[in-house]
Amino acid sequence: RLSAATHGLAFMTKAPNMASTDFSDDDGFGGVRPPRPAYSPRDLMRNALVFSASFAILEGCISATIIISHEVVEHHLASSVSAVLYLFFALGTLVAPALVRRAGVKRSLVA
Repeated sequence: RLSAATHGLAFMTKAPNMASTDFSDDDGFGGVRPPRPAYSPRDLMRNALVFSASFAILEGCISATIIISHEVVEHHLASSVSAVLYLFFALGTLVAPALVRRAGVKRSLVA
C-alpha cells in the first residue's frame, strides 16, 4: 500500500495534461484545476469530525465571551457590543459570496 505522499505523487504523474484545459470560473488556480485525490470514507469522516469540533469550540468561545462580558461590564455596554458583533457576522455573511467570486475559492479560504 502506498503512503499518502506517494499516492499523491503517483496520482499526479498519471494525470492528463491539464494545462490546456480552459475553465471559465476562477477557482484560485489561475483557471487550471489540479487533479483531485480520491478520499476514502474514513478520511471524509475524520475531516467532518474535525470541522464539527472546531466549529463547536469556536461557537463556545463566542458564547462564553458574550456571557462573561455581561457579567464584567455594565449591561448596556455589553448589549451594544453583542449587537455590533452580530452585525459584523451578518455583514460578513452578505459580503462572503462576492469575496469568493472575486478572489476565487482557494484565495478566499486563506483570507
